[in-house]
Parts: sequence; C-alpha cells; structure tokens
Amino acid sequence: MEARKLDPGHGRQWISEGWVIFKKSPMLWVALSALFAIGPVLLSAVPVVGEPLAALLVPVLVGGLMLGCRAIERGEPLTIGHLFAAFHQRTQQLVALGGIALVWALLTEVVMRLLGGTALVEVLETAQPEDDPAAVLNALAGASGAWLAGGAMMAVYLMAMMFAPMLVLFDSMGPVAALKTSVKACLDNVGPLFVYALIITLLLVLTVITMGLGAVILVPLSQTSAYAAYRDIFTARGGSST
Repeated sequence: MEARKLDPGHGRQWISEGWVIFKKSPMLWVALSALFAIGPVLLSAVPVVGEPLAALLVPVLVGGLMLGCRAIERGEPLTIGHLFAAFHQRTQQLVALGGIALVWALLTEVVMRLLGGTALVEVLETAQPEDDPAAVLNALAGASGAWLAGGAMMAVYLMAMMFAPMLVLFDSMGPVAALKTSVKACLDNVGPLFVYALIITLLLVLTVITMGLGAVILVPLSQTSAYAAYRDIFTARGGSST
C-alpha cells in the first residue's frame, strides 16, 4: 500500500479530526483510555512475565481503540468492548508486532550499553531521573554516542509503530511489512508529522501544568488523531478502509 505525501497543514487537521471523533463519545473515550493506560501498568507488576506480556498485548489494545474509531466513523456506537475487540481480529499478527517491539527495545538497550551507556541505561530504568537530575546529566555527558544511538533507534521505533497496528488490522498486512510501510509513510510525511508532534507536545505541557488533568483529553486524543492520520495518509478522501 502506498502512502500519500501530504502538506504540513495536515498535521493540524489530524488533531481536529481526532477531536471530532473524541467528541462523539467523550466519557467512553476517557474510560477506554484509562483502561488502556492502567491495564498494561498493572500487568507489568506481575513478577517475571508481567512486563513482556504487557509489551505483547499493547498493540492488540491499540487495535481495539482503532476499531472504536472506525465504528464512530461509520456511525456505529462506541462501547467499552471495543478495547478488547482486536482479540478477535488478527490477534496473532498484532501480538507479533508487540514481540518485534520488545526485541527492538532490548536491542536498543544492548547497543547503548556497548557504546558506553551502561550508566545511562541504569539511570533511565530507575527513579533517579526524578530524584537526582545530576545523575542523568553525568550519565549523558559520559555516553554521548550511546544516547545518540538510542535516540535514533527510538525514533525508528516510534515511526514503525505509528501506523503498523492499523495496517495489520485494516489492510491485512503482515507485521514486518506493516512496520516497514509505517516507517516509509512517516519519512514521506515529515512535515505534517512535525506539526502533529508539536501540537501533541504543547498539549503535553498543558497536561503537566494542570497537574495531569489534561491527560483525560490528551490520551484519547492521541489515539483518535493517530487514526485520523492513518486514514488521511493511506486512504484517499471519500474512500473507505477494508
């Protein structure tokens, strides 16, 4: 599937369209987003298997939220059950996305450690960034190559996972093909994605200023606007996804 190349202004449009989707069922979106955010955290608390299991299931939950967006787009009601709807549609492929993401995260850690970023990795994996900002600065100063490599690998991860769940779910792509297509789509649309990321960042700042209250809107809006971006990039106006 070929991605459309769009003008930077589309980034703002994705936010607007995501807001329209959110406004159709705001209370349900807040409830769904709370479950989406809290569920993996609670699962991660399970010793040994919790964290990897949560990583595997996150794309499935994202898929459920995307199915909720599509339901609203088609004039159908949003329900709590949408969060788990992807457990009945291409579940294995979505879990495979989570597995690839988990392996990539582990590979990122290995690369950072090999480049002298062991102290930085250990700082980021503990509560030290909040308790001791100086520890972060010292770790960064001693591992410039590590954090540059880690940042680059994280950027690839974000681009790969931006649209991969939707491509697997709605376009029947395999996990690897979906990840590659998502990265290419992001590279072809740097302008609108920059505008989109800038707006999301500003909303994140407002969330911090409001002591986290803004997350009630930011979390669902980040999902509904991501769906709007997928529809805009991969589906011509007036068309319908499969």
